[in-house]
Amino acid sequence: MPRLNPRYRALLLSMCLALGGAVSAQTDRDTVRWDDRAGQWVYTLFSPTDPSRSKEVRYTPRILIEARVKSQVRWARDRFEYHYRISNGAGARQPISEIVVHAPRWDAQPLRHPPIPSDVPWAQILAAVRAKIAAEEAFVAGTLYSPGRWRAFLNLRDPGQVVFGWLADYQKNNTGIAPHRAQDSFSVLRTELPGAGWMQLQGYTQDMNKSVLLPRAGALAEQVQQLQLNDSVDVTVLVPAIVVPSPYQGAELARRLKAHVATWPDAGLIDADTLQAVNSRLDLLIQALQTHDRKAAQAAAQSLLMLARRHHADLRDFHIDDDDEAHDSKADKRTFLSARGTLEERVEPPAPLHRVAGRALAFNLKYLLARMEMAP
Repeated sequence: MPRLNPRYRALLLSMCLALGGAVSAQTDRDTVRWDDRAGQWVYTLFSPTDPSRSKEVRYTPRILIEARVKSQVRWARDRFEYHYRISNGAGARQPISEIVVHAPRWDAQPLRHPPIPSDVPWAQILAAVRAKIAAEEAFVAGTLYSPGRWRAFLNLRDPGQVVFGWLADYQKNNTGIAPHRAQDSFSVLRTELPGAGWMQLQGYTQDMNKSVLLPRAGALAEQVQQLQLNDSVDVTVLVPAIVVPSPYQGAELARRLKAHVATWPDAGLIDADTLQAVNSRLDLLIQALQTHDRKAAQAAAQSLLMLARRHHADLRDFHIDDDDEAHDSKADKRTFLSARGTLEERVEPPAPLHRVAGRALAFNLKYLLARMEMAP
């Protein structure tokens, strides 16, 4: 199925929403049921002007997948290589067709362009716009790497985060990662050290564009809102997250690591007791690095590594970079609409320290220790 340019897709969406509101204003008589055989929500929508008339709209949710993700990281000189291998379980009912990764804000210097003056000739403005587009395309090409028949995208416009990922190329007859299959070679090359972020995955459906026809008023408005808010599977993964100070300063890097760890409680990646234990040891590490006390810094870093291994006993050097498949990330918590139409949660008991968070912590500590040994 051809995929529209995002700008035209947004325009089409807004037009459909406007038209949908005009021709199918909803009523309190509307009903919805779950068709388990088809894996679809079936909406019966009544005409607000003629109660004897109704129409049926079917929508297939995009979470009928069984996603598992292996995230790997490699230190390659002044950069870090991130690799993702994504598998779809045998019980899935859809291919995985969209992969969206959320990471903390990057320092993307190549994409900072001076403003274009309004009083210059049109040819000069056009040349500047073309140069900007070329720079952005070159940046993406040198940052994201895709397997065949997948297209990468990158969005740096959000001031609080960076969003990147991959889309199955429907024009090349690819609907994504089929059930009981896996795909690797999703890669990112960046200068940031790893942190814990999340990956949103969605399945392929032929009727995905029908979401604009769903009711936004009447009896089913809340059900539709919850459906769309939870129409993806979220998985915790390693992401480029922590900017290495330039010029390098170990104490400053440890502060940045602590700041990133502070985001983990809201994401359910660490409990309060473990956070307190991590912070107290990071404070000792920062103080030792500030005073250039190598022995104390090594002791604080080793204490943090032991804390991570207390929760994940097999978290040795190899598993920090490239974990076993048995530890591939899956959805720890999935909010979903049951066949009864009620909002429910499937919850895995949380660990005091999520394994991906533990790996990110350990990788940064190993990097700090290595840089300390390299210093004169």
